[in-house]
Amino acid sequence: MKYLVEMEVLKRQTVVVVVDEERQLSEEQLHEMAVEKSRKNGESAFVTKEELWVMRSNKILPTDLTGNQVMLLESGYPYEVVLKMNAEDTEAELDAISRT
Repeated sequence: MKYLVEMEVLKRQTVVVVVDEERQLSEEQLHEMAVEKSRKNGESAFVTKEELWVMRSNKILPTDLTGNQVMLLESGYPYEVVLKMNAEDTEAELDAISRT
């Protein structure tokens, strides 16, 4: 299962990651995995204590979500907008992001 997890770092940063896991996760497991992925993505260079991370929300993502849609979600695009986008729209948005 893929989860869209919005993490709030108490230093006023919000990090959005997609956790991809085959099994159902408890909220605690999901929180730990989201923090770890955020750290691997370089979002926590100055945050060293796990208790500084607060999960704001989480959703199980549809199984047919494309890789491009996941990349847009992780770039901060709103969930509702990304779900409505077709393959051409997502590719155009990613192209626009890469040019900036």
